[in-house]
Amino acid sequence: MAGGLLFAWVAACGGAGGADVRGGADAGAEAGAETGAGAETGAETGAETGAETDAGAETGAETGAETGTEAGAGAETETGAETGAETGAETGAETGAETGAETETDAGPELGAVVINEAESVGDDRIELVNRGAGARDVSGWRVFDGEHLAAKSYVVAPGTVLAAGERLVLTKGQQHGFGLGDADGVILEDAAGALVDATSWAKGMAAVSWCRFPDGVGAFTACSEATFGAVNVDVQDAVIVEPLWIGGGPSATVEGPDYETLDELSFDAAGRLWVADVPPALIHVYDPSGGWLGSVGGLGTMKGEFLGLESIRATPDGRVGALDRAQKRIQFFDADSREALGSIPCTGCKDPVGLAFLAGGEILVVDQSPNRVLTLDAQGAAVGGYQFSSGGGAILSKPETLAVDAATDRLLVTSENAARVEIYDLSEGTWRGEHIGDHQQGGTPEPGRFAGAVEGIAVDLTRGLLFMSDEDNGRILVHALADVADLYDPEANFGFLGAFGRTGSKPGEMSSVDGLIVDEASGRLAVADEGNARVQVFAIEAIMEALGLAGPTP
Repeated sequence: MAGGLLFAWVAACGGAGGADVRGGADAGAEAGAETGAGAETGAETGAETGAETDAGAETGAETGAETGTEAGAGAETETGAETGAETGAETGAETGAETGAETETDAGPELGAVVINEAESVGDDRIELVNRGAGARDVSGWRVFDGEHLAAKSYVVAPGTVLAAGERLVLTKGQQHGFGLGDADGVILEDAAGALVDATSWAKGMAAVSWCRFPDGVGAFTACSEATFGAVNVDVQDAVIVEPLWIGGGPSATVEGPDYETLDELSFDAAGRLWVADVPPALIHVYDPSGGWLGSVGGLGTMKGEFLGLESIRATPDGRVGALDRAQKRIQFFDADSREALGSIPCTGCKDPVGLAFLAGGEILVVDQSPNRVLTLDAQGAAVGGYQFSSGGGAILSKPETLAVDAATDRLLVTSENAARVEIYDLSEGTWRGEHIGDHQQGGTPEPGRFAGAVEGIAVDLTRGLLFMSDEDNGRILVHALADVADLYDPEANFGFLGAFGRTGSKPGEMSSVDGLIVDEASGRLAVADEGNARVQVFAIEAIMEALGLAGPTP
């Protein structure tokens, strides 16, 4: 939300400058091209305005030219040039009219020399400014805002703060500024006069590690692989990128169909059709195996086939698709072939249902998030049991979300988001095995078998012996050997880690805030709810294995 407010505010600042900042046009090459335009505009405007008084014409022209030139030099957007022009016009008019004589004015700081260079939305919520100009720049009284552009969420740079050429100023929450940067947010920089200097914003998850300019100081903003506050920004994430078979939703869509608001879970039915949940409109969009959009079901409401809180969706063994309504605590069913709404059953005993799985014997497993538990329902929705809740006096799960069933080895895998791990239970007995997969990464860069933040989506491919897990904040999918139990539960063996693909970004094969995952073993496809990019990406598992150097089924 803050990012959208930032865009609206920047655009309202006027003209092409606002448009360029919003679009993220940061390259120095573009800036150089705009320098001349900024100088010319400033000169013309200052001259015309100063001409209103005989004595002020020369002062207005000189001041406008000087201010426009300085504003355009090295600027990354037209904002600097336009601001320089406007400043020149105003200075020329005021000086010429009021003094009636040639007056040498201070053009102020060179707009575009000092820019926002890096930000992070986790930890210390740091912001880095850098002076990329040739000379020192006084930034006293400059103001830094988050994406909402509210005075209450701003920081004023201390008096006497001068940045030498190439010097960086790092602002840390709790030491300098007092506001937090959100998962989807932005940063705005104004000079002491309140003129816009620079602005940037990021989509959900993009700044979890580092949102930085690359190349350092002059490039466009991107999700970088390491936080380097106070030092040169490093290269973007070195990652394996797999080209998706198709993309549904968003500007990079390769198939026709709806756009998404907030993706959550998804499911393949027995015929290989993909069902994708879009939470706010409570719609489930259905695609054929090649990506052709077949239509949508659901909608907001309390009637048959409608939802007030659409959450998890899963295909049943008997040819239906079940969808969980978190708000109404019930499960709606649809015929997989006709997509007809068939009615619902209650989620008896559920307090905050978010995850769903259907077993071959007719039992239904439900993740009840707020109580941190997994319940068992019968086919009519009556509660008939549950899985082990605690061990050693404390809850085993911490914000559980998603289930994956491995019936062949009698295992139930449950994501525990806050603990950044997947807990293992006996499927038939409901007891916790005392084992888990994954953990929090220790550094600022992606680590094998570990997560930067939450783990939400998991999916198993029993045919190929693979476990897929979403590393939400790193924008990637972890691939683990499912059958090698000795390594799968061993931190020293990186929990059976085979590789990972994807990185934070919006290009095909990149991801932002990865949510649900689902595998269609028959066709060898993995579907990913790329929530931050409001799209679904479908990958060939064979292509993933080839990219990671894996050949054939993994033992």
